[in-house]
Amino acid sequence: MNSPSGEEPVTLADDLPVWQLTPELDALAEELGLDEGDLDEAVLELLHDKAADAYNNGAYCELGDEDAHDQVHDDADERASSINASVSDQLAFLAGGCASEQDLRSLLADLLA
Repeated sequence: MNSPSGEEPVTLADDLPVWQLTPELDALAEELGLDEGDLDEAVLELLHDKAADAYNNGAYCELGDEDAHDQVHDDADERASSINASVSDQLAFLAGGCASEQDLRSLLADLLA
């Protein structure tokens, strides 16, 4: 896929764009002055939104309605705890849903406003 400039984006390891690699995300965190905890709620909310989608699409249906609901949200809590262990992990998670570095910067500006 071409970038907005029409050029192929530079990619490395497993075809991740360079801007999604840990050193670049760490530099972005430093540039924006992100501290531990700044993105915790955003990550948790996004994961619970995904959990709700999974539940609505039949995840864990074999457990029954209430148990399936609880399980997808328990899974979201566990994943959030893991991701929220570091700012780098949080940025990597958020970057995974962005098409470009500019999209990530725009998302972060909205989340931190």
